[in-house]
Amino acid sequence: MSCDWAVELHGVRKRYGRADHTTAQSLDRELNAWANTVMAAVLGGFAAVVAVNALVMTGLDRRGELGTLRLLGSTRRQVLRMVRWEALLVAAAILIVGTAAATLPVRAALRGETLDR
Repeated sequence: MSCDWAVELHGVRKRYGRADHTTAQSLDRELNAWANTVMAAVLGGFAAVVAVNALVMTGLDRRGELGTLRLLGSTRRQVLRMVRWEALLVAAAILIVGTAAATLPVRAALRGETLDR
């Protein structure tokens, strides 16, 4: 019985080959890679717009506070340095928290774990 099956399978392979199947898989992988790249670019652009918007809105909200610092004798350079350090510290904190929050799901996905467990 197994010999007949092997002969049939050999005939099918000889007649049709695997070229069409391999080409379809390759095209599917290429399209998925392209779609993932586009999605990552869109999400990255959105994140950049959100970050810039947050910094601009924070600056506009703090305009009075920064003006008060200038009136109390701080130089323009001192105020700008303070704002830069605050932005750097906030960005570092966000980077650390975001990386920590993404580590567990990415690790589970790389191991092939699902939520069904």
